[in-house]
Amino acid sequence: MGIHHKAINCKLILFWVYFISAFIFTSQAAKAYSSIFVVEGVEVDVTAESSVTAQNQAFKEAQVKAFNILAKRMVDDAQAASLPAPDALTISSLMKDYEVTNEQLSAVRYVGTYTFRFREKAVSDYFSVSGVSFTDTGSKTLLVLPVFQRHGKNTIWSENNIWLQSWSNTRLSSGLVPVEVPIGDLADIADIDDNNALSYNRRNLDRMLERYNASEAAVMIAVPDMVLLGVENGGDTAKGRLRISVYRTDRAAAEHVQDIELEANGDESRDELYERAVRQANAVLQKDWKNKTLASFADTQDYKVYTTFRTVKQWSTIRQ
Repeated sequence: MGIHHKAINCKLILFWVYFISAFIFTSQAAKAYSSIFVVEGVEVDVTAESSVTAQNQAFKEAQVKAFNILAKRMVDDAQAASLPAPDALTISSLMKDYEVTNEQLSAVRYVGTYTFRFREKAVSDYFSVSGVSFTDTGSKTLLVLPVFQRHGKNTIWSENNIWLQSWSNTRLSSGLVPVEVPIGDLADIADIDDNNALSYNRRNLDRMLERYNASEAAVMIAVPDMVLLGVENGGDTAKGRLRISVYRTDRAAAEHVQDIELEANGDESRDELYERAVRQANAVLQKDWKNKTLASFADTQDYKVYTTFRTVKQWSTIRQ
């Protein structure tokens, strides 16, 4: 009985070691999954001889669209344009799962919106084998401080800050750099006010970054010309020009990075112009991070090693 009792204990110990190890691995894997590999808001609209055919065709088109979005996000800009999309079967092998967030069907038409989650290693391996430079490294959250300049005067927390409203209302898809906009509560106002958007106190900014769990902040100053300022209703047709000045804050003082110039195209409202400016400014942030973290095929080769072990002690020795 004694031997049998010890054997049971051994099995129990091994079971709990396995269970705990599996739990830790699963938890870490769940935390480690990156939003870089999530493509949201993929819209398709297909008409065919039947709704079933239209739905099947729409799903294939959605997969290709999602892959192209992912490639544009991760691959060097010069190479992404020439990278052919793989067929639907190959893309399916790169996917972890997908979700239909909205759909409408008729007798011959299917309209749907998808979210795709891709497998991290499978995608990285695919780009590596394709021989393109890419990044699979995401940034920590970046806090965007949208400053609106009217007649040379800066405002941040004012209700008239169209630029802040645009950043808060525009839905941005997941990317290399997740961005967040401060809510403008009393703590935010106490840390940075309208008068010190660029001459901020470093300690105050760090306190704000800690509240939003962000690594750094970018100051985005929107400067409309007099023509655009004259368009007071958000739904009215936009006229004039808008300049966005981007400042980095990770050094001793705010440092100007670049300006983005936009001109009303005549087909958009004032609010739509500012939304376009938000998307373009966000694209600049994404591109800047991608250029910093691009890796070539030679830098990203992985090697798989398989081994066997009989005891926990042997596994510990192998790991060491």
